[in-house]
Amino acid sequence: MANLVNFIDHFNPKLETWTLYEKRLNAYFKANDTPDEKKVPVLLSVLGRDTFALLTSLTSPTDPIDMSYKDVKDKLQAHFNPAPQRNGRTLSLCHAANAR
Repeated sequence: MANLVNFIDHFNPKLETWTLYEKRLNAYFKANDTPDEKKVPVLLSVLGRDTFALLTSLTSPTDPIDMSYKDVKDKLQAHFNPAPQRNGRTLSLCHAANAR
């Protein structure tokens, strides 16, 4: 990783989605031949203060530097792009409508 290609901005959820940022981050890793064991330190370095503080809260009491890259990504993905919640009442109404 001696010759870094470009740089990557801090993540800002007001300007882009986590999914888009993750794609840019993966391109950065690929361009710089970043080994897997360096991905977490690089990610933590480029997140920015607010997102780093948020991640630290989300992973407490575990320090994010001690987590796998996949686990860190999953925590951020779950926070910034949560899976849609299915409303139980809506499901009941759908089942009732389909039963007719």
